[in-house]
Amino acid sequence: MKPLTIVYITARRHPMFEWFTDSLSRQLGPKDSVEIIIVDLRAESMARGDLLIAPPKPSVWQGPQRITKEDWWAVSNARNTGTCLCQTEWIAFVDDRCILAPTWLAAVKDAMEGNYAVAGSYEKRSGMQVGNGEVVVPGELIGVDFRNPNRENQPPRKTYGGDWYGCTSALPLEWVLEQNGHDERFDSLGLEDVVFGNRLAQNGRVTVFDSKMKIIEDRTPSACEDMPKRTDKGISPNDRSHAMLERFGGGKRAEHPFDIRAVRNDVLAGKDWPLPWGPYVDFWDQEPLGEMTVH
Repeated sequence: MKPLTIVYITARRHPMFEWFTDSLSRQLGPKDSVEIIIVDLRAESMARGDLLIAPPKPSVWQGPQRITKEDWWAVSNARNTGTCLCQTEWIAFVDDRCILAPTWLAAVKDAMEGNYAVAGSYEKRSGMQVGNGEVVVPGELIGVDFRNPNRENQPPRKTYGGDWYGCTSALPLEWVLEQNGHDERFDSLGLEDVVFGNRLAQNGRVTVFDSKMKIIEDRTPSACEDMPKRTDKGISPNDRSHAMLERFGGGKRAEHPFDIRAVRNDVLAGKDWPLPWGPYVDFWDQEPLGEMTVH
Protein backbone atom coordinates (compact mmCIF):
# COMPACT_ATOMS: atom_id res chain seq x y z
CA MET A 1 0.00 0.00 0.00
CA LYS A 2 1.21 3.52 -0.78
CA PRO A 3 1.73 5.79 2.26
CA LEU A 4 -1.55 7.42 3.30
CA THR A 5 -2.36 10.52 5.37
CA ILE A 6 -5.70 10.48 7.20
CA VAL A 7 -7.03 13.87 8.32
CA TYR A 8 -9.28 13.54 11.38
CA ILE A 9 -11.38 16.66 11.93
CA THR A 10 -13.01 17.51 15.24
CA ALA A 11 -14.55 20.37 17.17
CA ARG A 12 -15.72 18.34 20.17
CA ARG A 13 -14.40 18.08 23.69
CA HIS A 14 -14.79 14.30 23.53
CA PRO A 15 -13.99 13.25 19.95
CA MET A 16 -13.36 9.60 20.93
CA PHE A 17 -10.22 9.48 18.81
CA GLU A 18 -9.34 6.04 20.17
CA TRP A 19 -12.46 4.60 18.50
CA PHE A 20 -11.03 5.63 15.16
CA THR A 21 -7.47 4.43 15.81
CA ASP A 22 -8.65 1.08 17.19
CA SER A 23 -10.83 0.46 14.14
CA LEU A 24 -7.97 1.48 11.84
CA SER A 25 -5.43 -0.74 13.59
CA ARG A 26 -7.63 -3.78 12.99
CA GLN A 27 -7.23 -3.21 9.24
CA LEU A 28 -3.54 -2.33 8.97
CA GLY A 29 -1.11 -4.86 7.56
CA PRO A 30 2.61 -5.09 8.40
CA LYS A 31 3.59 -3.14 5.27
CA ASP A 32 0.95 -0.42 5.49
CA SER A 33 2.13 3.13 6.22
CA VAL A 34 -0.38 5.65 7.64
CA GLU A 35 0.15 9.19 8.95
CA ILE A 36 -2.62 10.80 11.03
CA ILE A 37 -3.25 14.54 11.30
CA ILE A 38 -5.84 15.73 13.81
CA VAL A 39 -7.28 19.14 13.00
CA ASP A 40 -8.97 20.29 16.19
CA LEU A 41 -10.76 23.61 16.53
CA ARG A 42 -10.05 23.48 20.26
CA ALA A 43 -6.37 22.53 20.07
CA GLU A 44 -2.99 24.19 20.14
CA SER A 45 -0.41 22.89 17.68
CA MET A 46 1.44 19.89 19.08
CA ALA A 47 3.07 16.67 18.01
CA ARG A 48 2.62 13.40 19.90
CA GLY A 49 4.49 10.42 18.58
CA ASP A 50 3.40 9.86 15.00
CA LEU A 51 0.38 12.14 15.43
CA LEU A 52 0.25 15.79 14.46
CA ILE A 53 -2.47 17.79 16.23
CA ALA A 54 -3.10 21.28 14.87
CA PRO A 55 -5.78 23.98 15.01
CA PRO A 56 -7.18 25.19 11.69
CA LYS A 57 -5.14 27.75 9.80
CA PRO A 58 -6.31 31.38 9.85
CA SER A 59 -9.09 32.04 7.36
CA VAL A 60 -11.76 34.60 6.63
CA TRP A 61 -14.12 32.43 8.66
CA GLN A 62 -12.16 31.00 11.59
CA GLY A 63 -8.91 32.97 11.95
CA PRO A 64 -7.88 35.95 14.10
CA GLN A 65 -9.07 38.29 11.33
CA ARG A 66 -12.40 36.84 10.31
CA ILE A 67 -15.78 37.66 8.91
CA THR A 68 -18.02 35.77 11.30
CA LYS A 69 -18.84 37.31 14.65
CA GLU A 70 -19.73 33.93 16.09
CA ASP A 71 -17.77 30.70 16.39
CA TRP A 72 -18.90 28.83 13.30
CA TRP A 73 -17.92 25.31 12.36
CA ALA A 74 -15.56 25.64 9.38
CA VAL A 75 -15.11 22.35 7.54
CA SER A 76 -13.30 23.45 4.37
CA ASN A 77 -10.79 25.37 6.44
CA ALA A 78 -10.01 22.28 8.55
CA ARG A 79 -9.65 20.07 5.48
CA ASN A 80 -7.32 22.59 3.87
CA THR A 81 -5.24 22.66 7.05
CA GLY A 82 -4.75 18.91 6.79
CA THR A 83 -3.97 19.24 3.09
CA CYS A 84 -1.24 21.80 3.79
CA LEU A 85 0.33 19.59 6.46
CA CYS A 86 0.10 16.35 4.46
CA GLN A 87 3.44 14.87 3.37
CA THR A 88 2.29 11.75 1.54
CA GLU A 89 0.91 11.31 -1.97
CA TRP A 90 -2.56 10.16 -0.83
CA ILE A 91 -4.92 11.86 1.62
CA ALA A 92 -8.18 10.79 3.26
CA PHE A 93 -10.71 12.66 5.41
CA VAL A 94 -12.80 11.28 8.28
CA ASP A 95 -15.13 12.69 10.94
CA ASP A 96 -14.84 12.56 14.71
CA ARG A 97 -16.70 10.14 17.01
CA CYS A 98 -16.59 7.49 14.32
CA ILE A 99 -15.25 4.04 13.64
CA LEU A 100 -14.17 2.80 10.25
CA ALA A 101 -16.14 -0.07 8.76
CA PRO A 102 -13.93 -3.20 8.46
CA THR A 103 -13.63 -2.72 4.68
CA TRP A 104 -12.78 1.01 4.78
CA LEU A 105 -9.05 0.63 4.16
CA ALA A 106 -9.58 -2.03 1.51
CA ALA A 107 -11.69 0.47 -0.45
CA VAL A 108 -8.90 3.06 -0.17
CA LYS A 109 -6.37 0.51 -1.41
CA ASP A 110 -8.63 -0.25 -4.38
CA ALA A 111 -8.70 3.47 -5.20
CA MET A 112 -4.93 3.67 -4.97
CA GLU A 113 -4.58 0.71 -7.31
CA GLY A 114 -7.16 2.08 -9.77
CA ASN A 115 -6.01 5.71 -9.43
CA TYR A 116 -9.39 7.24 -8.72
CA ALA A 117 -10.91 9.43 -6.01
CA VAL A 118 -13.22 7.44 -3.76
CA ALA A 119 -16.15 8.64 -1.65
CA GLY A 120 -17.69 6.45 1.05
CA SER A 121 -20.93 6.33 3.00
CA TYR A 122 -22.02 6.82 6.59
CA GLU A 123 -24.28 5.50 9.28
CA LYS A 124 -25.29 7.73 12.20
CA ARG A 125 -26.30 6.38 15.61
CA SER A 126 -27.29 7.70 19.03
CA GLY A 127 -26.11 5.91 22.16
CA MET A 128 -23.55 3.83 20.31
CA GLN A 129 -20.90 2.10 22.42
CA VAL A 130 -17.57 0.95 21.01
CA GLY A 131 -14.94 -1.47 22.25
CA ASN A 132 -11.64 -2.32 20.55
CA GLY A 133 -12.69 -0.58 17.37
CA GLU A 134 -16.01 -2.39 17.00
CA VAL A 135 -19.60 -1.43 17.79
CA VAL A 136 -20.66 -3.40 20.89
CA VAL A 137 -23.94 -1.55 21.56
CA PRO A 138 -25.44 -0.14 18.34
CA GLY A 139 -27.87 2.24 20.03
CA GLU A 140 -30.53 3.93 17.90
CA LEU A 141 -30.11 4.34 14.16
CA ILE A 142 -30.78 8.02 13.41
CA GLY A 143 -29.26 8.49 9.95
CA VAL A 144 -28.85 6.14 6.99
CA ASP A 145 -26.88 7.25 3.97
CA PHE A 146 -29.34 8.09 1.19
CA ARG A 147 -26.82 6.77 -1.37
CA ASN A 148 -26.56 3.39 0.21
CA PRO A 149 -29.96 1.97 1.30
CA ASN A 150 -29.70 -1.84 1.28
CA ARG A 151 -26.64 -1.65 -0.98
CA GLU A 152 -23.99 -2.93 1.42
CA ASN A 153 -22.29 -5.26 -1.05
CA GLN A 154 -22.82 -3.33 -4.25
CA PRO A 155 -19.81 -2.87 -6.55
CA PRO A 156 -18.16 0.56 -6.71
CA ARG A 157 -19.72 2.92 -9.25
CA LYS A 158 -18.56 6.09 -10.95
CA THR A 159 -20.15 9.16 -9.48
CA TYR A 160 -20.31 12.94 -9.45
CA GLY A 161 -20.30 15.65 -6.80
CA GLY A 162 -23.69 14.87 -5.29
CA ASP A 163 -22.39 11.55 -4.02
CA TRP A 164 -19.69 13.33 -2.00
CA TYR A 165 -22.24 14.72 0.46
CA GLY A 166 -21.26 14.03 4.08
CA CYS A 167 -18.85 11.34 3.02
CA THR A 168 -15.50 10.02 4.03
CA SER A 169 -13.14 10.29 1.06
CA ALA A 170 -9.65 9.53 -0.23
CA LEU A 171 -7.75 10.72 -3.29
CA PRO A 172 -4.28 11.74 -4.48
CA LEU A 173 -2.98 14.83 -2.71
CA GLU A 174 -2.09 16.34 -6.07
CA TRP A 175 -5.76 16.25 -7.09
CA VAL A 176 -6.70 18.24 -3.99
CA LEU A 177 -4.02 20.81 -4.76
CA GLU A 178 -5.22 21.05 -8.38
CA GLN A 179 -8.65 22.13 -7.10
CA ASN A 180 -6.99 24.65 -4.75
CA GLY A 181 -8.33 22.65 -1.82
CA HIS A 182 -11.90 22.88 -0.54
CA ASP A 183 -13.60 26.20 -1.22
CA GLU A 184 -13.68 28.14 2.05
CA ARG A 185 -16.58 30.29 0.90
CA PHE A 186 -18.71 27.33 1.96
CA ASP A 187 -17.35 27.15 5.48
CA SER A 188 -20.16 26.81 8.03
CA LEU A 189 -22.68 26.39 5.20
CA GLY A 190 -22.13 22.77 4.30
CA LEU A 191 -22.12 21.39 0.73
CA GLU A 192 -18.38 22.10 0.48
CA ASP A 193 -17.87 18.37 -0.14
CA VAL A 194 -20.42 18.32 -2.98
CA VAL A 195 -18.81 21.36 -4.61
CA PHE A 196 -15.40 19.71 -4.30
CA GLY A 197 -16.62 16.44 -5.82
CA ASN A 198 -18.24 18.32 -8.70
CA ARG A 199 -15.04 20.21 -9.40
CA LEU A 200 -13.05 16.96 -9.48
CA ALA A 201 -15.43 15.44 -12.02
CA GLN A 202 -15.63 18.62 -14.11
CA ASN A 203 -11.85 18.68 -14.34
CA GLY A 204 -11.68 15.14 -15.67
CA ARG A 205 -10.76 13.25 -12.50
CA VAL A 206 -12.40 9.85 -12.05
CA THR A 207 -14.55 9.78 -8.91
CA VAL A 208 -16.10 6.61 -7.49
CA PHE A 209 -18.64 5.85 -4.76
CA ASP A 210 -17.79 2.67 -2.83
CA SER A 211 -20.17 1.41 -0.15
CA LYS A 212 -17.32 -0.56 1.46
CA MET A 213 -15.71 2.73 2.51
CA LYS A 214 -18.16 3.43 5.32
CA ILE A 215 -17.83 5.22 8.64
CA ILE A 216 -20.18 4.64 11.57
CA GLU A 217 -20.67 7.80 13.62
CA ASP A 218 -22.00 8.41 17.12
CA ARG A 219 -24.24 11.47 17.18
CA THR A 220 -25.63 11.17 20.69
CA PRO A 221 -26.99 14.68 21.44
CA SER A 222 -25.48 14.87 24.92
CA ALA A 223 -22.04 14.05 23.52
CA CYS A 224 -22.23 16.34 20.47
CA GLU A 225 -23.99 19.44 21.74
CA ASP A 226 -20.78 21.41 22.36
CA MET A 227 -19.79 21.61 18.69
CA PRO A 228 -19.51 25.17 17.29
CA LYS A 229 -22.44 26.44 15.27
CA ARG A 230 -23.35 25.56 11.72
CA THR A 231 -25.41 28.08 9.79
CA ASP A 232 -27.03 25.31 7.76
CA LYS A 233 -28.51 23.91 10.99
CA GLY A 234 -30.68 26.99 11.50
CA ILE A 235 -29.07 27.98 14.80
CA SER A 236 -28.66 31.63 13.86
CA PRO A 237 -30.61 32.28 10.65
CA ASN A 238 -30.63 36.05 11.23
CA ASP A 239 -26.87 36.46 11.61
CA ARG A 240 -25.84 38.87 8.83
CA SER A 241 -22.16 37.95 8.83
CA HIS A 242 -22.24 34.42 7.45
CA ALA A 243 -21.47 33.38 3.90
CA MET A 244 -25.03 32.98 2.61
CA LEU A 245 -25.37 36.73 2.09
CA GLU A 246 -22.18 36.73 0.08
CA ARG A 247 -23.15 33.74 -1.97
CA PHE A 248 -26.65 34.83 -2.93
CA GLY A 249 -27.21 38.37 -1.69
CA GLY A 250 -25.16 40.28 -4.24
CA GLY A 251 -23.28 42.15 -1.54
CA LYS A 252 -19.63 42.29 -0.61
CA ARG A 253 -17.67 39.27 -1.82
CA ALA A 254 -15.45 37.05 0.30
CA GLU A 255 -13.65 34.93 -2.28
CA HIS A 256 -11.57 31.90 -1.37
CA PRO A 257 -8.38 33.85 -0.60
CA PHE A 258 -5.62 31.25 -0.58
CA ASP A 259 -3.35 29.49 -3.04
CA ILE A 260 -3.34 26.20 -1.13
CA ARG A 261 -0.29 24.85 -2.93
CA ALA A 262 1.73 27.97 -2.07
CA VAL A 263 0.52 27.89 1.54
CA ARG A 264 1.52 24.24 1.83
CA ASN A 265 4.99 24.93 0.45
CA ASP A 266 5.49 27.80 2.91
CA VAL A 267 4.19 25.89 5.94
CA LEU A 268 6.29 22.82 5.21
CA ALA A 269 9.29 25.15 4.86
CA GLY A 270 8.66 26.43 8.40
CA LYS A 271 6.91 29.70 7.60
CA ASP A 272 3.81 30.97 9.40
CA TRP A 273 0.28 30.51 8.12
CA PRO A 274 -0.75 33.54 6.04
CA LEU A 275 -3.38 35.92 7.33
CA PRO A 276 -6.44 36.27 5.08
CA TRP A 277 -6.19 39.92 4.13
CA GLY A 278 -7.53 41.00 0.78
CA PRO A 279 -9.57 43.68 -0.94
CA TYR A 280 -12.91 42.22 0.18
CA VAL A 281 -12.24 41.12 3.75
CA ASP A 282 -10.91 44.24 5.51
CA PHE A 283 -14.29 45.11 7.03
CA TRP A 284 -17.69 43.58 7.57
CA ASP A 285 -20.79 45.64 8.36
CA GLN A 286 -18.50 48.65 8.92
CA GLU A 287 -16.65 46.86 11.74
CA PRO A 288 -12.91 46.11 11.47
CA LEU A 289 -12.34 42.39 11.41
CA GLY A 290 -9.60 42.63 14.02
CA GLU A 291 -12.23 43.82 16.52
CA MET A 292 -14.58 40.92 15.91
CA THR A 293 -14.13 38.49 18.77
CA VAL A 294 -16.03 35.51 20.10
CA HIS A 295 -17.62 36.05 23.52
